[in-house]
Amino acid sequence: MSRLHQLLDDYGATELAAAVDTALARDAPGAGVVAHLLEQRRRARRERPPVPVVLPEDPRIRDLAIPSHALETYDDLSCVLPDDAPDTPATG
Repeated sequence: MSRLHQLLDDYGATELAAAVDTALARDAPGAGVVAHLLEQRRRARRERPPVPVVLPEDPRIRDLAIPSHALETYDDLSCVLPDDAPDTPATG
């Protein structure tokens, strides 16, 4: 059951349910088959593989909350180049 929980975390409920339905229809309800089907679906969508995030047990890290802010504040940081500036930096 823990493998299915991990697949749920990695792929989400909708994808897991679709893979389980396919596995049951093929009379192959094992977690390995479900994982394989999820991978096939992910590759067909040309998505990158899920990467697990492993956090230390330290509660200062696990309970850390980072407030979000409006991304528009980064617009002021963008640099506008003059029309005659090259697209790539000069090397040498």
